Formats: sequence, structure tokens, C-alpha cells
Amino acid sequence: MFTGLIEEQGRVIRVDITDPGCRRLRIQTSTLPHLALGASVAVNGVCQTVIASGPDWFAVDTLEQSLGKTNLGLLGIGDAVNLERAMAGDSRFDGHIVQGHGECRVTITRWHQQGSNWYLGVRIPQEKLHLCIPEGSICLDGISLTISSIRGDEVVCNVIPHTREHTTLAHRRVGDQMNLETDIVGRYIARLAEVRGGLR
Repeated sequence: MFTGLIEEQGRVIRVDITDPGCRRLRIQTSTLPHLALGASVAVNGVCQTVIASGPDWFAVDTLEQSLGKTNLGLLGIGDAVNLERAMAGDSRFDGHIVQGHGECRVTITRWHQQGSNWYLGVRIPQEKLHLCIPEGSICLDGISLTISSIRGDEVVCNVIPHTREHTTLAHRRVGDQMNLETDIVGRYIARLAEVRGGLR
């Protein structure tokens, strides 16, 4: 489990096709400690397993499902990625519950500054819109954000300068694709309502 608080921006330094439907990403890290084999780390919000590591790098194998649903399949050498290690049991819980299960890619529709804050808009697929609520949580590229407004199929989040400067949002532009994970609590409630034919 993760919290959506990014620890570091890593950088892709090598991409290999190891098997059909599998890409091995080697990611450079400057602040994360030596990651143990088998450790879980969220890369742009997608939970990955460390399969090799060194003093300043680690490698993960990204499989076909994640390649098709997330932007990990679009990464190239030199690209920055958001990194977060799995939450420890005795850690403070400062973000929201993030599983690291990228549901789909969403497109940035707006990304601009107004005063000291930035506003990020993404277009949400119709089948995911009911899982988004104003003042609710949303995870984009592994970043825990709060929804400020919903306008049609566009979800808008207010982003403080610190978050922009310390995540890959500093490099994002309108038209870029980000990984979406909706709030797990909302997904459970929606599933319960579906199974029971509506909440009473």
C-alpha cells in the first residue's frame, strides 16, 4: 500500500524488452536507499516489484496489462518518474490509500498557474466519473491530489507549488497522459451498490 506522497523523481536510464509483453525498466535514484529484491515501489503510481538493484538504481519488469493501461509503456530513456516505496506499518499516513493499481491513462486538459497555485485538469472516462467527487481524493501518476471541481468529464485539482516542483508535474503539459487510480473506498461502495442493485 502507498500514500500518494512522492519521495523522489527517478529517471529511466535503460529499457529492455525481455519477453513478449514485458519491458524491463532500469531507474536511477539518488535518495532512496538500496532497495531489496522483491520490494514494492510505485513508479508513476503503479506498483512494481524490484527484480535487481544497485547503489543508485533499481530495475522492474512491467508486464503487458500494466503496459497497456498505464504510461509505463510510453516511457523512454531520460524520462522522469515519480517514486514511492510501500508504506511501512509504523509510518504516518499523510496522503490517502493508494494501492498502486493503475486503472487507465487520462489526458491532461488544463495545466496553468493562477496566483500561487496551479490547476490541473484531466479528462476522466465516463465509467470512472461516478467515483470522483468534489473534495475527494484522486491519484494521478502516483500523486495524492484533492479534487476541487468537476466540469462535465473534466476533473480539476488544485496543486500547490511544492507538489509541482517535487514531482513530474514540473515536466507535464496539456495533452500528456497520466495514470489514474480512483479512491478505493469509492470503488468498494460502487461495487456493493452494483451487486445489491442499489444501496437502500
